[in-house]
Order: sequence, then C-alpha cells, then structure tokens
Amino acid sequence: MVQRATQLLTQAWEQLRYEDLAPFDSKQNIFEADPILATMSGKLKGERCPLEEGSGQLPAGQILFFDNEVGMVYRLPVSENQVEFSTTLLANPYYLFFQPTDSLQPVQALTSDSHQPKSISVQAQAEIKGLKICDNQYLAGNLPPELQRMPTDIPTLNQARTESAVEIPENMSPFNELSGQVATLHGTICAYGPEVFPVGTVLFYQLDSRTLFKVEVAENTNVFSAPVPAGNYIAIFEPRNPVLPKFGFTQYVACGLDPKNCSDHSLLEMVVETDQEYGQINLCDPQYNQAGLPSELQFVNE
Repeated sequence: MVQRATQLLTQAWEQLRYEDLAPFDSKQNIFEADPILATMSGKLKGERCPLEEGSGQLPAGQILFFDNEVGMVYRLPVSENQVEFSTTLLANPYYLFFQPTDSLQPVQALTSDSHQPKSISVQAQAEIKGLKICDNQYLAGNLPPELQRMPTDIPTLNQARTESAVEIPENMSPFNELSGQVATLHGTICAYGPEVFPVGTVLFYQLDSRTLFKVEVAENTNVFSAPVPAGNYIAIFEPRNPVLPKFGFTQYVACGLDPKNCSDHSLLEMVVETDQEYGQINLCDPQYNQAGLPSELQFVNE
C-alpha cells in the first residue's frame, strides 16, 4: 500500500484513475486502515448544497476528490438527502466535486468567488472543516473532460446505430506514417458550449480503401490541419469524453446549420487530390446520418 502511494505521488496525470473510499458512516477508509498511510493523511469535513437553490434536492451520488498533482480521483458515496461528508486523504492538493448517481459528469464543485475550482491543500495529520460543494456553474478550465460539467446547449441526438454497417478493417493510420504525395485538409470544430472545446480526435475515413486516418486535437483547440493521401473522405470529430456527442461534416453544416434552409444530415463526401489544400471543413453536426458507416464511427443512443 505504501509503495502504491509513493508511486502515485511521482506520476504526472494524463489519464484519470479512480479509487473508492469507504462510506460516510464507516469508521475507517483505505488510508485510516493502514497505520503508515494514516500518518501521511489528513481529514476533510464538509457539506453539499441542493442542486437548485430553494429546491432542497440532495440526490444520492458520490463526492469526487481530484488529486490535481497525480491524476487520482477518490470517490466517496453519499446517500439521498445526506448533507455532511467526511473522509481521510493522503496529503496533497485536491479539487472537490459532486456527481449524482444518474449523471456521467459532476454537477457541482467547491469553488472560489469567481467560480474557479478551489484547490484544498490537505496536510498530514491535520483536519480541514467547513468545505462546501455548492457551485453548479463552476468553470472547468483545464480540468480533464471527466470532471467538466455537461454543456447545457448540446442538440438532442436522434440517430440510432445502424447494425448492418460494414466493419472497418484494421488499418487505422496515424498521419506520421504517411509517405509520398499527400493533400492537406484544414478545418474547425464547433464548440460544445460557450468556449468549450474538449480533447478529441478528428477522423478522416477514406471510402475507397476503407482506411481511417486520425489526428489528435488538444483541449481548447478548435482548428486542425492534416495531410492525407488522395481519395474520397468523410470527416468526423470524436471527443475523448464518451458522454459528449461526435460531430460530423454534413450537408446541414454546408447550408449554414439552419433548419429552415436544410434538413439533410448526410455526411459530405470530399474528393481529395494530391498536392492540393482544402479548407472550411467544419465539424459541427451531432445528428449526422450514420447509414452505411463502419460501426467504429457510429454513436449509440441509450
């Protein structure tokens, strides 16, 4: 256990890892149970607020303690109408969130007056009281996608998965493997909310060879440029966070994203020729038509 804790403290976080804590009414959690780890840990006590002011609604869920140095998320279950929480954690800085049982994203955070998540520095063998997880308008900033609030203005998806779609072969090609003559594709990715641009991957599917080319897009980036061989392509953006929908480059996008002018959500086929540059590839349509697509490029309504 000590070796595991030491290893966590030396790793930079790139992908979140999770550890479950004991329930609120338990006498000890994973750190209190180990006498050595207990000397390296501090106690946190606080409470959570209703989801809406004046509603009194306190659903069951979990308090998330995000160690923002090592990328570990500790999860403490809370029951319906439970206000107070208490736990013991290794000495380190943490952000605190609440996530309801029926939600894939947090909905509240402990923040400063400017809605920025507030880092709580836990000291060994010390206690922090009076913590309040109340802000349902917290600013996600550079937090991992799993800890960001779900944007409220995402269009409702209405496309079902096409079970008869052809399977894609195992030739998933990153751009750095390309050689010889290529064309360059330029475009943008629409926001998932006010100034929300999540981490993800732009996918270019070459229809002739059934090859998928991909380029990674960093958080808060909405532009991309990519070299591809000549061929016929469709383009999709896939966010790393599976809660968020994929966006496609469709006829609906080309006619201005205006339902009064266009209701065609078919993916646009791009004819790409060698040594040419192509722009205005705007990945914006979450309702793209999936008929005939490889299953790897489809979303599933649940």
